[in-house]
Amino acid sequence: MDSKITETPLLELRNVSYIQKQQTIVKDINLKLYPGEIHAFVGDRGTGKSTLGKLMALMETPSTGNIFWEGKEVSNFKSFKTTGIQVVHQEGGLIDYFCVAENLFLPEKIFKPFPFTNKRKMGLMAADFFKKYGFSLNPASPVNSLNLSEKTTVTLLRSIYRKPKLLIIDEALEKLSGMDHDKILCLLQELARQKVAIVCISHRIDDIYNLAETISVIRDGRILLTDATKNIDRLNLIKMCYTQVTRNKKTEDINKEFYQLLRYNEAILKNLPITLIVTDDQNNIKMINDQGQGFFKLQPEEYLNQPISKIISEQETLKEINKLLEQNIESIIFNQQIGEVIVNIKTYPIFDGTFRIGSIIIIEDITEQEKMRQRLNLSENLSSLGLLAAGVAHEINNPLEIIYNYLSFLRRNSEHNKVSEAIDQLEEEIDGIKNIVSDLVSFSGDKGHDSDYFDVNNLIEQTLTLLRPAAKERGINCSFKSSIDEIFLLAKKTEIRQVILNLIRNSFEVLAKDGQLIIETDQTDNNIIIKIKDNGPGILSPNPEQIFLPFFSTKKNDNNNNLGLGIPMSYGIISKYNGELTFQNIAEGGCEFTITLPPGNSK
Repeated sequence: MDSKITETPLLELRNVSYIQKQQTIVKDINLKLYPGEIHAFVGDRGTGKSTLGKLMALMETPSTGNIFWEGKEVSNFKSFKTTGIQVVHQEGGLIDYFCVAENLFLPEKIFKPFPFTNKRKMGLMAADFFKKYGFSLNPASPVNSLNLSEKTTVTLLRSIYRKPKLLIIDEALEKLSGMDHDKILCLLQELARQKVAIVCISHRIDDIYNLAETISVIRDGRILLTDATKNIDRLNLIKMCYTQVTRNKKTEDINKEFYQLLRYNEAILKNLPITLIVTDDQNNIKMINDQGQGFFKLQPEEYLNQPISKIISEQETLKEINKLLEQNIESIIFNQQIGEVIVNIKTYPIFDGTFRIGSIIIIEDITEQEKMRQRLNLSENLSSLGLLAAGVAHEINNPLEIIYNYLSFLRRNSEHNKVSEAIDQLEEEIDGIKNIVSDLVSFSGDKGHDSDYFDVNNLIEQTLTLLRPAAKERGINCSFKSSIDEIFLLAKKTEIRQVILNLIRNSFEVLAKDGQLIIETDQTDNNIIIKIKDNGPGILSPNPEQIFLPFFSTKKNDNNNNLGLGIPMSYGIISKYNGELTFQNIAEGGCEFTITLPPGNSK
């Protein structure tokens, strides 16, 4: 027997209706919500979902019917108060000129005092709270400096901080992206395990199936159906929810059954925040939603009744898609290339009885995730190489000292000029080996350092002053510009100078006469940015990410003495300060390196 049957509902609505301006918004709603349940409400726009959410939050008084909270009927809604219900609205409700920490602890009523006014204490508590749930938000950042996903995350975390028994999320998940989205979904699942009831009002179908255990379909203000998520397939859910669409004259040749399917689906499919394609049984395109048209850079309906090859030219990817469509089952392929984008592709067959009458193809852009995975692999490889480098450096230094002592002994005890000359040459070679060992120690990422507080712009000006004579001899023009006069950084000045020198030298080695080297600096609310770019040949390698690995080089000069340590050393130094060193080949020719340092390294 289901344990919920014997459990008291946290919230219950009995025959609840709500009428506004003589119009019935919701009608005859009956539902029970239990502790620890994640319940999704789905329906087309204007069907009463948000109004129902307000009724469940006890923010509105029902016109008819009864509402029970923890088994007790709520009789006077205006005087009823509970801290057990939190609502995350579509609008968010943050105060832009407050910082993140102040918004997190903002009382529900603005005229109430803050629980504490010590900003430092507030920031520390906010940082601990974010760290507990794995978020890297800066408590001191003003809200107006955050992007939409970060603002939504703060709004959700503010409601979670208040330890609700019931959390109602009204179309806020759609505003999350990337890591924020994944972390919030995991956090909501954890809250449900702690017996927090969660109501999710959403149009994002994947979120509903990944999160909710129960779905209620709302149509015309009524609950059309309530059932376990596992009992409702995606296609039927779309059919039940979305029914209004203007008939498209260009689809008149489609068979009646398939056109009927389009009528049910088109309203929601066109607005889903994913790239989505609908095909018929011959795999010809019948619809591409709005995001898909933007993804493929298409004009509306220029693709209609065309094969998939009309929009996807990559033969290997096209071959894999056709394989999936032939299988007539839900399938997925990973890490495919479409243009410059890396994607996962899912296919869902559409059946009328036992006959496939079409397919839905969903294309998920994973380019950023793939780049992040590559950076993580690179960091792990560099970490391992760093430990190896430190060990190798230690082992090499010992015999070098012994050799150097013996050479000193030979010099003191030999009066032969040729022997002295040979010793001089040997010592010069040993000095070269010591320099390589020193570079290896730097690459290993020794974190022991004293920080300086200095102006980055001034450091670059000083460095260029020293290098301009050499640049002039080579016929290279160097220029520097900054968006602001002073950019102060807390770091080891010699290390940052070494990074800049390495990157400039990297450009000098590939630039021909009349070459251009440009350095730019900027500072945003979140980062200090240094860009070093040239108009040389760029990174000429089939695997350009390897330039961050020691002893890899695409440049071979006349002396063949390019050891490939400059860029790996620079990468290690910037990583030590929690920054990023990235590069890109410029379309018109050349390469651009970007140093990004977080605000934690500036005062």
